Amino acid sequence: MPTDTNQSQIAGVTVTTDVSISRIGWALLWIGSVASVLLLILRFVWFDGWWLLAVTNYYRPVAFAPCVVVVPLALWRGRKSLAAVALPGAIWCLLTLLSFVPSKAPVAVGESLRVVTANLLQENDEPSALLRELRALDADVLILQEVSAAWNARLRSHGFFRDYPHHVVEVGDYYGIALLSRVPTIETSIRWIRPPDTHAPMGNPCAFARIAHEGRAIDILGVHPSPPFNVRAAAAHLMQLGAIENWVRESDGPLVAAGDFNASEWSRFSTVLSDRMDDAWDLARSGWGPTWPNGRSWLPGIRLDHIYISKELTATRVFRGRGRGTDHRPVIADLAWRAE
Repeated sequence: MPTDTNQSQIAGVTVTTDVSISRIGWALLWIGSVASVLLLILRFVWFDGWWLLAVTNYYRPVAFAPCVVVVPLALWRGRKSLAAVALPGAIWCLLTLLSFVPSKAPVAVGESLRVVTANLLQENDEPSALLRELRALDADVLILQEVSAAWNARLRSHGFFRDYPHHVVEVGDYYGIALLSRVPTIETSIRWIRPPDTHAPMGNPCAFARIAHEGRAIDILGVHPSPPFNVRAAAAHLMQLGAIENWVRESDGPLVAAGDFNASEWSRFSTVLSDRMDDAWDLARSGWGPTWPNGRSWLPGIRLDHIYISKELTATRVFRGRGRGTDHRPVIADLAWRAE
């Protein structure tokens, strides 16, 4: 069995040298492995009800990746107990990676409907470049977040309200929102969710529109919940996602919910609604597909921007835009009716 030490003769004296991992190193591996087990238990009991769990859901592959290394290393060194403790985290990480395996999307029928969601970023230093990109994407429905007064003026001056004559806009700062449609709308409104958030004292607005596509109505909801960056904000974040979940549950027809959810594909919202809705990205392609921070932070990329679609719909193509000047990459989905 391999040992952790090696003996050599130097000038007739036996010298013992640690050639592998020090006791401190093994202790750290034990601490990390035990922490991974605790996080898993809390995840299944409390899901993302605590801000640390929400952050773990963001970085699930990264958070549990060390366990994949610890298991074979511990077995190699004869530390079976450590390997057993790290094994659940390793399995969880590998199951997460399996979600990136390609799958075949349901068969589509009829004409496609292009939906684009983009977080404009209030402090965007390249607004003209982003507006040119959004125009070139040729969306049928455009859902925008962080629509400030300045962004609202830019959209108007660049002709977006003319080219998308059916629209609903709530100007704000970080939570201003707009839904612009070339397709005639049957109904439009702003729906409010009321978090205890200093950036949005009246709550966060969601843009709603009901459109007609090939003779059938589709409800479209543009959203932008607050991020769970601390304990208080995490409570508001979960409350907002819960309100959106209730709206989805109450809808009995075709539905699209799109925007910057500030939640990953492994969030509770995505999981509990999987019987009602699919993430278009997962339907049309595989892979990681991070949308944030788009090169504006040292943090690893994660997918916070989603286009969720109900089971009546499918996605024939989904891809990311460049997102010049913003910390989010746009998500573009070509949707169609799902074949019966």
